[in-house]
Amino acid sequence: MPWIWRAEFLGAFDDADRALLDAGWHLVQVDVPDRYGDPVSMAAWWSAYRTLVDEFGFHPRPGLIALSRGGLYAIAWASDHPECVSAIYLDNAVCDLRSWPGGRPHGYGRGTGAPEQWQEMLNVFGFGPDDSDALAAASPISKLAPLATARIPLLVVYGDSDQVVPAEENSEVLVSRYAALGGPSTSIIRPGADHHPHSIDDAHGGPTVVSEFFESARRNHTS
Repeated sequence: MPWIWRAEFLGAFDDADRALLDAGWHLVQVDVPDRYGDPVSMAAWWSAYRTLVDEFGFHPRPGLIALSRGGLYAIAWASDHPECVSAIYLDNAVCDLRSWPGGRPHGYGRGTGAPEQWQEMLNVFGFGPDDSDALAAASPISKLAPLATARIPLLVVYGDSDQVVPAEENSEVLVSRYAALGGPSTSIIRPGADHHPHSIDDAHGGPTVVSEFFESARRNHTS
């Protein structure tokens, strides 16, 4: 019973999800909004994972789909449980909390930021606004070593004109660090694209690219 785990925004930009459903996959989302991949949300994910795998017989290695802030959840989960992941598709994903929801208004990078979410995130983690080291440590860019050791493939899709989650502060940093750790990844860059819309357009292969990416990972994890 192969399955895709959607980290936030179920139903949004879901061409790839629908392609995988058509191919016989299951689709899951555990709704723990506004937690930014913190330990509380990861505990909820773990409970759901154990129920799906132990009681319903789902495959022990789901594929993860993470759009925008969903990247915070997906990478946190994969870092904590690399043995419970087959592959991860990141689309304009948040990879550094300083860049988003921080951004330019808070002295971090050039992104537009999100003041309400910034304060919410600080409250969730108990960070101060100037605690750059803690913010970085809680971000996907600092949680890649377990994924690289486990050789979890990443499909990283991003627009090179993203004003909300700038690629040079997020996707590109993540890809560079993952490569330095020896982790496998594939990047698809959408020239001139902003944060929305997500997904892969037909010029870059469309949803077929995503479904083939996860099917390949599934074949590598047959147990």
